Amino acid sequence: MKKLYIIGNGFDIAHGLDTAYWDFRSFLFDNYPQFLENFEYWYNVGRVDFSSPRLSANARQQWEERTKVKLWYELENVMGCPNIYEMMDRSESVLNDMDLDSGLVGIESTMNSYWQEQYGYINKFEQYVKEWIETIDTTDIEPKRMALVESTDYFLNFNYTDTLETVYKIEDVLHIHGGVSSVSDIDPIMGHCNYQDIEEHRRLAGEADEVLNEGEASIHRAIANYLRSIYKDTNSIISLSESFWEKLSDIDAVVVVGWAAGKADWPYLRKIQKSIKDDTKWHVYYYDNKALAALSKAMQEEGIEGKYEVTYMQTREFWD
Repeated sequence: MKKLYIIGNGFDIAHGLDTAYWDFRSFLFDNYPQFLENFEYWYNVGRVDFSSPRLSANARQQWEERTKVKLWYELENVMGCPNIYEMMDRSESVLNDMDLDSGLVGIESTMNSYWQEQYGYINKFEQYVKEWIETIDTTDIEPKRMALVESTDYFLNFNYTDTLETVYKIEDVLHIHGGVSSVSDIDPIMGHCNYQDIEEHRRLAGEADEVLNEGEASIHRAIANYLRSIYKDTNSIISLSESFWEKLSDIDAVVVVGWAAGKADWPYLRKIQKSIKDDTKWHVYYYDNKALAALSKAMQEEGIEGKYEVTYMQTREFWD
């Protein structure tokens, strides 16, 4: 029986690898603290002075738990929703100061410099993801599912690591979002799916251009560019792997392991449905009730439940 495995970050974490989003934050904290401070600021993560004697002994732990849930637990789902109102307010404040001081001369060039200073840091995001993931060492990891060793099934891997290749000796793996240089020619891709806000701010920028409102146009264009720089273009990614999707016509089962089913990745479920047989069975493994709810929602929203036979099982049943 031929299978398609959909492998997510929970797979690597189960092998003891530090690949959670919070581990990426720790990497940024140690190596690029200014980037991290700017990033969290635009997502309403308050800055705390932990050296203050007024803070209780467990203040850091409480703050980290709130921050983890607020931003870093489902990072890609949250990335497309920065505090746009704060961006607008800050931008308009700068614009108002310019109105008083410069009489609206040179708005576009001055504002572009402001945008680069405020939002330009985000262009380093994927570079830092690549630097981080290249530090993950899989050489001493032992297999946890012997049936996967040297498997000839199909693997759609959302992870950036070489766990499948190094630990399980699997040769044919599609790293759909790129990965470490040893297994992928594509640098790691991470991002959101909030294309609606990108288009809305582009539209508003166009309307402002029509009435020669350079300041308003600059604000909306900058916000659209910020969102676009961390947007995951799943349609383009899917189109680059047509040969993989074509192979799925002969599979009998889809096995989901360690995958969070974030909304940004739902388009892959649509593509899989178009590629597989109508009697293909789905075996979906979940870590906890929160993961089960997310997976079930994705399967319902994409029409998989009802069309296919779907079985949910706790992840512990997957491992040897």
